[in-house]
Amino acid sequence: MSADTWVKQKNLLDLSLKDTDINDIGLGRIIANVPSLQKLNLDGCKNIDFQSTAILDVDVWKKQKNLTDLSLKNTLINEDGLYRIVSSVPSLQKLDFDDCVNILQKIRADYSNKENLNLNALKNALEEEIKKIENLFPDFSKALSRVVAD
Repeated sequence: MSADTWVKQKNLLDLSLKDTDINDIGLGRIIANVPSLQKLNLDGCKNIDFQSTAILDVDVWKKQKNLTDLSLKNTLINEDGLYRIVSSVPSLQKLDFDDCVNILQKIRADYSNKENLNLNALKNALEEEIKKIENLFPDFSKALSRVVAD
């Protein structure tokens, strides 16, 4: 669907794209143009590249001021992508990222699908893991900053 189609969805509150072929460009259009969303289900959406500039753009996620429930179960999101979303969407109350193999088991166990989501604690845990990765792979942060800049 084009961006124009999503702009017209001003009253859309709940959107399930579970197990669809949506990609990062399509998701980018939705999050940029449908700020009314309260619940977004992306379970099993394996075609979303969470490292894409369409998804990494923090300003796009900041438009999601009403989003309280986000399900990313069984997607290919990693710690950096999750950190960017969590940092940009303070309204989140429920976040499910179970079965996301690119996120450490410890973080999934401690923070995924919890009743009272502590966004600050999750952000801190993600920051720690990202720093560990950057220390192990110094070129990772350089490559990531190039992707974000592009």
